[in-house]
Amino acid sequence: MDLASSYLANDQPRRALRQLKALQDRAVKNPDYHYLHGLTSARLERNSEAKKHFQEAVNLRPDFGQAWNNLGKVYISFDCEEKARQAFVQALHIPTYLTPEYPAYNLARLNVECGRPEQAEEWLRQSLQANPGFVPTILLLSKLLTADERLHEAVDVVRRGLNIHPDNVALMQDLAQNFLRLGQHEQARQWFERIARKADPRSKAAQMAEDYLELLPG
Repeated sequence: MDLASSYLANDQPRRALRQLKALQDRAVKNPDYHYLHGLTSARLERNSEAKKHFQEAVNLRPDFGQAWNNLGKVYISFDCEEKARQAFVQALHIPTYLTPEYPAYNLARLNVECGRPEQAEEWLRQSLQANPGFVPTILLLSKLLTADERLHEAVDVVRRGLNIHPDNVALMQDLAQNFLRLGQHEQARQWFERIARKADPRSKAAQMAEDYLELLPG
């Protein structure tokens, strides 16, 4: 299983799957085996197989928070909204689960996709309570606040994220664009200049920053 996990971590899911299949007779009652098999199958977009293994993992270990969270993500791929919601909520109710920001974030995404931004915001706030530096949550919350024209709130959310991750280019980009929306061009320029220094010069973020810097007053 360690070898399979290493293959998966190094983006070699097919090798991981071969290793797991060789273990299946001996590991049929091992929830960690089924969880790893589910992750591997999901990486290969074999969602039916992933669902089967994540379900078996939680059957064998009902307090397996990571498996519940990933089971919910698989249910989303089948458009099973209610089953996905139940799986994410189940993960959140496990007191020993160390990363509850993930299912809270996934519940927020589910609500966004279903056109319920207010409920999505509530879950995002809960995700940030669990982990104030969780970048996907920060960016999604900023997006919702921006869409609701609550630009100052969006700026505050991203600033707090940058206090934790001062070199995160995605956060800098979000902040710079909201300063543009607010008409604060000098603040925007400062952040685009920082992006230009920090980002890979070949990246879209760096190119976009250079484009804005050409247009903004110096």
